[in-house]
Amino acid sequence: MIKLGNSAKVIVIVGFALLATALLAPYLGLGGKENFLIYRLIGMQRRELAYIGIALAVAGLFANAIRGFGPRISVPLRKLASHVPAAYYRLLASFRNHQFPLTLEKMRAAMATPWSVARLCQFLHNQAPLCLTIAALLFFFLAMRAMSDVTSNLTEQWTKEVIRQYEWVSSSDQRAAHVLTLAVVAIFAGICFKLAQRGTIDAWHQSVASSWGITTCITVTALGLISYRLILPYSTILPAAAISVLFLVIAITASRVDQRLTNRAMVVSIAIYFLALVVPGMVVHPIPLMVDDPVALAQFDMHLNSTTMSSRAVAAGYGFDYLPYGYGLLMPSVMSVIDRITHDFTIGHQLRFVQYCQLLFCFAALGAYWCYRPRAYLGILAAMLLAGPYWVTGGLGIWHQNQTGLRSLGLPLGMLAMALAGRMAPSRAAWLLGAIGAVAFLINFETAVAVSLGFVIYFVARTRQVPILLFLRMACAGLLTIVTWLIIYRLALGRLPFSSDAIELTSSFKILERFTQGGFGLRLFDAGYGNENYVIVPFALMIFAHAIYVAIQSSTRLGRGPLNQHAAMRLAVTTTLLVWFAYYINAPNWWQLWTHLFLYGFLVIDVLDRRRFAIGYPAMPDNRLTTRLRHMRLAPAHFLFLFILSMMLVHTNRNLVQYTFEFAHPSWLNSHQDRVLVSDVLMPKKTADALLNKASTLKRLYATENGDLIYLSFNSAFMQDLTGIFQRDPYQDLWVRVPGEAAFDRIMTALLNSRPKVILIDASDGPLAVSGARRDYQNRIRAAVGRAYRNSATEEGWQIWIPLDASKS
Repeated sequence: MIKLGNSAKVIVIVGFALLATALLAPYLGLGGKENFLIYRLIGMQRRELAYIGIALAVAGLFANAIRGFGPRISVPLRKLASHVPAAYYRLLASFRNHQFPLTLEKMRAAMATPWSVARLCQFLHNQAPLCLTIAALLFFFLAMRAMSDVTSNLTEQWTKEVIRQYEWVSSSDQRAAHVLTLAVVAIFAGICFKLAQRGTIDAWHQSVASSWGITTCITVTALGLISYRLILPYSTILPAAAISVLFLVIAITASRVDQRLTNRAMVVSIAIYFLALVVPGMVVHPIPLMVDDPVALAQFDMHLNSTTMSSRAVAAGYGFDYLPYGYGLLMPSVMSVIDRITHDFTIGHQLRFVQYCQLLFCFAALGAYWCYRPRAYLGILAAMLLAGPYWVTGGLGIWHQNQTGLRSLGLPLGMLAMALAGRMAPSRAAWLLGAIGAVAFLINFETAVAVSLGFVIYFVARTRQVPILLFLRMACAGLLTIVTWLIIYRLALGRLPFSSDAIELTSSFKILERFTQGGFGLRLFDAGYGNENYVIVPFALMIFAHAIYVAIQSSTRLGRGPLNQHAAMRLAVTTTLLVWFAYYINAPNWWQLWTHLFLYGFLVIDVLDRRRFAIGYPAMPDNRLTTRLRHMRLAPAHFLFLFILSMMLVHTNRNLVQYTFEFAHPSWLNSHQDRVLVSDVLMPKKTADALLNKASTLKRLYATENGDLIYLSFNSAFMQDLTGIFQRDPYQDLWVRVPGEAAFDRIMTALLNSRPKVILIDASDGPLAVSGARRDYQNRIRAAVGRAYRNSATEEGWQIWIPLDASKS
């Protein structure tokens, strides 16, 4: 409890009064912004007045600590001052008597204080993981600052219109700082392993700071929420406050409620939330177009081209090397077999397949959490509330397939396999993890790298050695899995969709080479849309710091002996998370963080241990509420975790509600306009007719010109689906498949040199005409084509370009 004197109470009251005046000024008739009364009188803004109020309130609450700070500093300073003259004269004497080393040793002993070198060494002995974590974080920020001038030329990777559309900037400094920090963490982990092995540092640490009582926690929570209110709306602050109150209620009532009843309530809550993630999207039939806008339709089309549409081309007889590289081979191969059997794998069916991938992600993720700590119901529920909104089967991700289980299913499968591997001998577990690693590789190469590194660390942690034989078993299992996939795919499809060149896989990895040329994306400390990064970035940095600490601490424990299953998996998950964090740091925003939230869920489960909430523990002998409140304590680190978690839960679940509703009932349905199914997707009749007429014209012109035609469209996925006319990369999608400005000129020159009889380009007007940067890009394509071709006519959404010499004749 914080005891305040009369003067401190006055300061607190004045501080909160000023803060309330600043927040409620518009409602009290004091005006806002430039009309604020105090601003007109003395030029002070509402925000500045709020800062003064917060400062006074904090000063009043901690007045006793501030008053006691002076003597605590002055006493050591006086002691130090008394030692300085004696040390100075001893130093002079040492020069005369040639006893310099001996004098320095005496000086060190004479000036020893309670915080001496010995005390510092003891602190490092007990808190080495924490100190090295702080050092790694400081290195990360200093490296990012030092390399702020290191930039990549984005026009070597993307065209200028793409850069402008997505507002990308260079992020090479963030990317390089992350890589260097990973190297530093690996070095620190190795150092702690060796020191713990020798007994120099302790594997178990003591608390650094004293725990906080309930009064301190409530006060700091209130100050934090009030501070956030200055930059975030009430719609974020009030739910976060409610979640904080819920945490407090659980802590207060947990020991009074029967544990079995508490566990049942948690399990029921997990089941209800799981159903809320998977059921709403699956019952939507047919799937409607999420946004009726030409630019949004072009964005959806682009993602379909990069993910699911390749399956239709493979089923039609083309090879993977003919198509643009997507995000993996396994899912397109499954879809191509389905298309070969049904001959009707429409875009609506492709979206439904993405939903099933999300469903598999949900089951695998929940299974991994449950096997990781089977009875940690509170932690599992919190992890699902944090990461689950992005596993939903009906949301924005269904139309952006690269942000779903279609690409990232390897992550939960890998974690589930590790959880099950703990029930096996390492020799048998190696076969399982090797097979799952190969499946993850076929799903997506990038996530497979992070998962495979986690597998390697897992076996090192379990055996406390570098188990070469286990790694060989993993490699053999992975190779057998890939061979099995090739055999089954050959039998199901009737052929292998690879040319002789594609066996080398060089064409498939060209895009990886392109993406590793330099960092592009967003800046880490941008405010973001609606100031959302004030919540997201602190949480992301907390993930990074927490993962670093767990990696170093687990390495310290490994120095004392092999880790058990739980600790080994915890270290492996942390390794995967640290490596995969590169995906977020390249383009920091909420859309890039959802897979990291899933991985961080394992650490959330550990932090929200039922013992911290006294779930299943007997009540105190004096079970009065006041007694319990007086004895409640919470470590500052755990308090910070819960506070930031409460803010993040509001953000993620708001996205869940918003995008689930927009997926099932998009706004264009409210206009009561006619609706038509196109490729099993429900859309407005105006948009549907435009797509159908455009596809019909393409088929007619393609037949007329005997296939000597190339079309450049932002609706190429729908055109391919409706016509069955597929194009070679990069003509399939010139928007993102052109690797930079120089490549644009080279591709357009090659197109003109190939002399097709007709080139079709999207019309500049009509229901499907795009605007903004995409329109400028189309105009640049028209200008390039115009060097050798002429626009002869515009028909049903197409501009028909023919060679100049053909037009003259």
